[in-house]
Amino acid sequence: KILTQKIPETIKHKKEGKKALRELRFFNKDDTIGSSIFVFDDKTAFLSLSENEQIAILIKDKEITKSVKNMFEIAWKTKK
Repeated sequence: KILTQKIPETIKHKKEGKKALRELRFFNKDDTIGSSIFVFDDKTAFLSLSENEQIAILIKDKEITKSVKNMFEIAWKTKK
């Protein structure tokens, strides 16, 4: 599952979703997301890839990862 901005490249990825074993939903135009979050196993990775500075933070903690997964699921339900 991927929540992302609606741009031509991600629209193409959404059309290929089932074949690529992924499902995409889009943020609203007014939503501003300045970083990426990846959740896997008991880890949460935060990435900021601005032109001036690239930062990555990896947190290995079951409770934090569980909270981030729950927040993602809440957001997922509100998007199309």
